[in-house]
Amino acid sequence: MIRYAIHREMLRAAIKEKDKLWFRKATELTKQIASSRKPNFKPIWNQIKAVYAGLQSEKCCYCEKKLEHPIDQDVEHFRPKSAVRPWSVSRALSKQGVRIPRSRNHLSEPGYTKLAYVPFNLAIACKTCNSSFKRNYFPIEGERDSVGTSLKRMKAERPYLIYPIGVIDSNPEDLITFRGLSPLPGYSTKGHKRRRALVTIALLGLDDAIKRRDLFKERARCLRLLFLELEARAGATRDTVRVKHQEMIDNLTDAGTPHTNCLRSFKRLYELNRQEAREFAEECAKLLGEKRRQN
Repeated sequence: MIRYAIHREMLRAAIKEKDKLWFRKATELTKQIASSRKPNFKPIWNQIKAVYAGLQSEKCCYCEKKLEHPIDQDVEHFRPKSAVRPWSVSRALSKQGVRIPRSRNHLSEPGYTKLAYVPFNLAIACKTCNSSFKRNYFPIEGERDSVGTSLKRMKAERPYLIYPIGVIDSNPEDLITFRGLSPLPGYSTKGHKRRRALVTIALLGLDDAIKRRDLFKERARCLRLLFLELEARAGATRDTVRVKHQEMIDNLTDAGTPHTNCLRSFKRLYELNRQEAREFAEECAKLLGEKRRQN
């Protein structure tokens, strides 16, 4: 995950440019929902999907997978608009101090209906992250505020998941880093921030090399390419060649490129411990089925 920085007024302007009446429709629908026992959510968020797709460089807000076609892009409600399902904490996370207040009878809790059309509760995600993993989960460490409307005040919920749009939440790269292909909490991340990283990774399966094998292979392809460019830059004897490879490295670690956090983390590792970086690159080659090069 990475941050897609944009301020409130800039996001509102982009939405209005796409649909001048969107906020008026959103306000009317929010009022209808508030007065109804059974909310009927009209998916007008699909009308502004392109705004988030552009902001996120056509990448999933969670796994950073490239979304090649609009049909692959689901509009994600960070705080679920419908009932919030209880999420079970694994034994491993429990040992790390992750605790979730239990709902009555361990049943679903009311959704955040008032946030259904709030721009900073939306993003685009791949179908795997959105439908297979995230679903209607929203684990928190504090007390749930399902009727709240102020995202700033709702930080008191102490959410475990990280929201990457704008600057209303922590920068995901400050909380999550990568060791090779696997995400883990940032080395200096402690307390609730560390627990947020652990839960975000686990809930979305970002470290599951079996269930998310395709995701790991995508990371491996990108990491392997970055490694070859780093090695070529290191071995370049001419400035013009070195500059050419540096441009490729810059492109691969740009925010618009898939798996930016993974690649930036690998670049830092290469600069600190080249031998360990090479070992990870070899693991990537094996995962991709490449034949080992003979020295």
